[in-house]
Amino acid sequence: MRLSGKKVFQRIAREGRRVSCGPLSARIISADSPRLATAVPRAYGSAVERNRFRRRVRAAFRQKMADLNDMAAVVTPRSGSHAISFGQIEAFMGELAKHGR
Repeated sequence: MRLSGKKVFQRIAREGRRVSCGPLSARIISADSPRLATAVPRAYGSAVERNRFRRRVRAAFRQKMADLNDMAAVVTPRSGSHAISFGQIEAFMGELAKHGR
């Protein structure tokens, strides 16, 4: 479920398509199964806020995993976006599902 490794992140940065919707952005590529990573800069907020964002993204990803047809995604908050609601994250995962087809 999670992406890890420098080579994987470099491949996504090099080959991935960018998808943005509201306060979130992602790079996506096709993969053998749905995979997820988050990249949250320190400027987003305190460690508590960054970890809350990561937990919410993972929860929304698990809910939409069946729709995310074998894609790997690195999700990041866009600059200036704080206090992103779970509803916004769920909507973004729906957008990823549309773009991944």
